[in-house]
Amino acid sequence: MGLASMVLGIISLFTWLIPPLGLPISIIGLVLGIIVLIRSLPNKGMAIAGVALSALGALASIAVWIFVGILFIIF
Repeated sequence: MGLASMVLGIISLFTWLIPPLGLPISIIGLVLGIIVLIRSLPNKGMAIAGVALSALGALASIAVWIFVGILFIIF
């Protein structure tokens, strides 16, 4: 599950420009990484990387949602 979290985190960094796709992938990666960290399963390093990358992807996706929302309000 640590590897899955890291892979989803990497994918979320590429899909953050498409928030309807990037945000769910980021959330799933965050959940999987946190589960690995809480349960003390192997691959903790990959889980930490997955949580960090998924959080970065989620923040970027949310920023795109906010930016697009502001553009729609202005124009």
